[in-house]
Amino acid sequence: MQRSPMPALGEATMGNVTICLLLLLVGGGLSLSCQTKNNELLDYSSVELDNSALVTFENCASEVAFIPLVAPKDSLINLSCREFEMVVTDKIYYANKCVNDLSIHSFDLAGNQQMSWNRKGAP
Repeated sequence: MQRSPMPALGEATMGNVTICLLLLLVGGGLSLSCQTKNNELLDYSSVELDNSALVTFENCASEVAFIPLVAPKDSLINLSCREFEMVVTDKIYYANKCVNDLSIHSFDLAGNQQMSWNRKGAP
């Protein structure tokens, strides 16, 4: 069995050129067929606001309160995890989603820790 000679570097065979042109045509056709029409993007409803609908920053900020969550000094509660959920009802529930510390902690509205769960179904 005889091997066909390899083309020199930079030399293209007719088959390679045909494949490249075919890929360019198919890719170009797909990119053109996936574009949306401009009139589809401009169909927005508008809302007009006047000064009576706007609230000043001072009025909004006066209703915001910072509640520091305080854990007992001898506990190992981790409140610095980047993955957490917090729910505020009549209590504050903090769910820690760190890999090493999956736990739920409840606090009163003053920020004092009330109870913690760190195992499935057990306080």
